[in-house]
Amino acid sequence: MGGSTGAISEVGYVLKRLRPTMPAFDTLKEESRQEGYWMLVRLADGWASGRNKFLKRGEALYGAWDGRELAGVCGLNIDPYFEAGTTAGSGTCSSVRVTVAPALAGC
Repeated sequence: MGGSTGAISEVGYVLKRLRPTMPAFDTLKEESRQEGYWMLVRLADGWASGRNKFLKRGEALYGAWDGRELAGVCGLNIDPYFEAGTTAGSGTCSSVRVTVAPALAGC
């Protein structure tokens, strides 16, 4: 891709399906909780209770891996408040949640 600008040229992250029962998830969950973000705590609680296991058609939970380190989590759910036929367009609606490890967030 032409000349280098000194910016990050490539990021070696790999996206894989994720279960919030993995030790790497616990590490990221604790880091995000210490930063004041409770989304991964709620995600793990929802998974453990069976309330949200990302099993509906079109739902998924992914982890972005940097080697053996979990760098981020992205969950895609069908919106529970969606009523069939009320949204213009494709007839589906979803909600996305993303969490990135504090060390990689650029904050």
